Amino acid sequence: MGIGAYAFSLITLKLHIGFWPAFFSAIALTGLGGFLGGVPALKLRGPYFILVTLGFAVIVGVIVLGWIDFTGGANGLYGIPRPPPISLPGGARLRFDSLLSMYYFILFFVILTGVFCHRLVHSLIGKRFIA
Repeated sequence: MGIGAYAFSLITLKLHIGFWPAFFSAIALTGLGGFLGGVPALKLRGPYFILVTLGFAVIVGVIVLGWIDFTGGANGLYGIPRPPPISLPGGARLRFDSLLSMYYFILFFVILTGVFCHRLVHSLIGKRFIA
């Protein structure tokens, strides 16, 4: 989650790329980071797997807090843009100016992720992952 949040923030703030391209780029970078960290960890069993995954999280946290010029350190990053309005059929527009609208925006993606994970786990590939 932290890799995705910082990837999106840094892409929009440092590279000045729009919201949606940065959003999908951050998803891809997060998947790549998970893949690069997960492939070696999956070869381990028992407590070694747990230690490697916890170590990966600690390393990411140390990099985020220590690389102040790039990530802002403990102060974080400011000025992260909100999503642009979305035009709907019939001329209506979804705007994300209030906290409530941002809540529903995030809730939509949380539900979408939950549905995706549920379908993945209950698919043939998911059953193979579990096995």
